[in-house]
Amino acid sequence: MRNVLFVLSVLSVLSVRCALENPMTDNTDQPRGGAANLPRVTSVYPDSAGMFYEGDSSIAITFSDYLDANTLTSANVKVTNTTTGDEVSSLRLSYDAGARRLYLRNDHWASGYEYLITLVSDGVRNRYGTPLDGNRNRTLEGSPYDDFLWTFHVSGSPARIVGTRPPTIWRIRPDTGRTDTALPLITVDFTIPMDTTTLKESGAPKNLRLIRVSDGSSLPLTIAVFSSLTLGVRPADSLWYGEKYEVVLTSSQIKANDPARTPDFVKTLDADYDGPEASEPDYSWYFVVDTVAPPAISATELISGGLRIEFGRLMDTASLAPANVCVYDRDGYVPGSLYKTVVPYSDPLQTRLEYYFARPTGPDFRLLVSHRVKDAQGLHLDANGNGMGGESGVPPLGDDYEEELP
Repeated sequence: MRNVLFVLSVLSVLSVRCALENPMTDNTDQPRGGAANLPRVTSVYPDSAGMFYEGDSSIAITFSDYLDANTLTSANVKVTNTTTGDEVSSLRLSYDAGARRLYLRNDHWASGYEYLITLVSDGVRNRYGTPLDGNRNRTLEGSPYDDFLWTFHVSGSPARIVGTRPPTIWRIRPDTGRTDTALPLITVDFTIPMDTTTLKESGAPKNLRLIRVSDGSSLPLTIAVFSSLTLGVRPADSLWYGEKYEVVLTSSQIKANDPARTPDFVKTLDADYDGPEASEPDYSWYFVVDTVAPPAISATELISGGLRIEFGRLMDTASLAPANVCVYDRDGYVPGSLYKTVVPYSDPLQTRLEYYFARPTGPDFRLLVSHRVKDAQGLHLDANGNGMGGESGVPPLGDDYEEELP
């Protein structure tokens, strides 16, 4: 029964993964809810942060869906002069229903100023009452997080235009994987300049923690590299070999150094890359400190009545149990007998596992080896090659090995 449950679990993971790969396409003007039916902005003139000439008078915003013209009012469609902080009061609105296009007109856009367009999500709706998905993440979050923001400037040379998208993380080091140094340099690079007061305080890192997973201890850190774009720290004391460590950023407290009059909710670090939201989750990743790489499967081949699996080193044979190594075909789980030996003449020693089927199989079947399989030193299987081993799920994120045979 454990084997069957294991197979069903893997199948569920594969089914969910395949479902997530199905893209949702626009389906305009539909009464039912759903991500594909949330109205969104598809294009704007002028371009984001682009220049609008003084003689021009119209801004054109095109939507993915047919909007309720009654919701396109001055309360829901606003333009702010972010240089002065004043709202443009002489704005005139008109909506071309056939083209799904909103026009914003003004008799005179003053040269040398920057402007911010705001479409209030809770107000702007389609003909079935569905609010605007301003940040285009296919999720209803309400104002201000779903408000649509757009900037432009008029002739002249603009100052620093306000931000309309939250900052994100560009790169982390060491990334999820293995490092062989006990005092690693842990760095986070951001996509735009950040408010440095949210990254350090009194010379110490702020809103960043290093946790030893085995006991939950938070470890002291010192700043090694620092700028508005990069935070780099080192452990105050040497890390333990063979241990797993987690780096955690308190994203909701980390802010961008955006110019004055940038909406405050746009400044918060977007940890999950899905746009602004009321409760931004922490951003975390893991690494292992070890000089020894975890085990991997080095070869598989069909043999008479079964298949052969070879590992790159000597394995813990108790972990090579039916619950962790299984095969299934179109009829379901394929029971079998497992025989564990050593690869002849291997140096260093390597484990060979032979799986003999207890029933005939179809022409196509799948091998599954769990991340719980481990070597004689206790290191778990590394199927995705990132050097950590033991991560749940299939590659590229996890270490559950799978292979289509023959």
